[in-house]
Amino acid sequence: MSHENIPIASDKPLLYDKRRPIFIVGIPRSGTTLLAALISSHSEIACGPETHFFSKTSFEQRQEAVEDPNWPEQAVSLITSIKLSGQFVYKLFKLSKKQIYTYLKDSVPSQQAMLESLTAQFAKNIDKPFWAEKTPNHLLHLPEILNLYPNASIIQIIRDPRDACNSMKKLPHASDSAIINSYHWYRLESQLTNNEKLKNSISVRYEDLVNRTTFILDKICTHIGIQHEGTMFDPTISARHLVSPKETWKNKVSKPINSENVYKWKSKMPAKEAKAISLICHEGIFNYQYPDPIRPKTTIPVFGLDWHSATIISKDIIALSEKNIFLKPAKNKELLKLQAGSERILPLLELPKIGQKRVKRLFFTIRIIIRLLIEKFNGTKILYWSESKPGNSLTSRFIQKIITVLGTEFDIHSNDFEKGTEIASAKTFLGRTIK
Repeated sequence: MSHENIPIASDKPLLYDKRRPIFIVGIPRSGTTLLAALISSHSEIACGPETHFFSKTSFEQRQEAVEDPNWPEQAVSLITSIKLSGQFVYKLFKLSKKQIYTYLKDSVPSQQAMLESLTAQFAKNIDKPFWAEKTPNHLLHLPEILNLYPNASIIQIIRDPRDACNSMKKLPHASDSAIINSYHWYRLESQLTNNEKLKNSISVRYEDLVNRTTFILDKICTHIGIQHEGTMFDPTISARHLVSPKETWKNKVSKPINSENVYKWKSKMPAKEAKAISLICHEGIFNYQYPDPIRPKTTIPVFGLDWHSATIISKDIIALSEKNIFLKPAKNKELLKLQAGSERILPLLELPKIGQKRVKRLFFTIRIIIRLLIEKFNGTKILYWSESKPGNSLTSRFIQKIITVLGTEFDIHSNDFEKGTEIASAKTFLGRTIK
């Protein structure tokens, strides 16, 4: 079933069906917890811990639970299996499996009811009529959320990437390198920008939230459709509902609002690191009008490059950023469309993923080979990374052989790598994920 076929309405109304739920999203370490604490300080809005309802369960799993003739057994099992930092989410909401079961048993089978077995029950238990949900990476699921809740209020928060990426080092699942984290920020920021086109969506900057709190909260309240309350300036009480015992990096949210972490990177981050992140995240820095923006002199698309694979070439990222060269994550299909630069150079660190299905793999392989042959015929110098290794399949070994015949080994530090402004490269080899 496609996402367009999600059931939105039914004959039997859901609890809180006429309310406008609030979804708070953003890139990690951008102030989502603070924003949720301020909003849930309102006398009518409740917000509990992160549900990860959309990020840790698939559409297919949820819909299978909805269509289960033994409703709500699968739904209860799925909801009570979700964990946050090793803790069961339903327990963080101070709910029992019996309460989840009873709520769903009395509700129309739907994905909305499954989520609301956490959020709406929590709101009811603390005597508030409205509920908000805050899970940062739900920004990747907003179209799906709006299919379920077409009238939902979406609030996105953004923060200077140099501060956000440095702060991500506190997270157990992130890198201890702010530069590596910046590739994660880069990916999520592009999604956040796309989300701004969605209806009922509003974006705020963390820096404005802490420096112009009254103005920003007024703006948010107008967006939500509620009256601003003076209690919203004090997040100390509502914060206890948002932070779980094992999320120690969120403890400061219970303190009074201050701007001590605004543009902290200027005094705490090494200049080379700040420049590298400024190049990687330059589009977001320009879009959200952050200080000291830098535009790259040269952009090199790197296929498969993300915050995991960037670890392997982190030193090269810094070295190239000193020359204003930006290694840009690129998608597989761009390899077939991208033109070699004016210097006619086509470096390949490794080949992109080509999928698991045999027919698609075969056709993609043929297209890659044709592309390489055309470039070679046109005088393009094909370069390949000497450290790349072939995959286990016959097609991957065959392409590797073609590249070694048509191309020349190169070093990422060579002068060849820096020539041209339209250079194709790759960091993932035939479905082999680099760890």
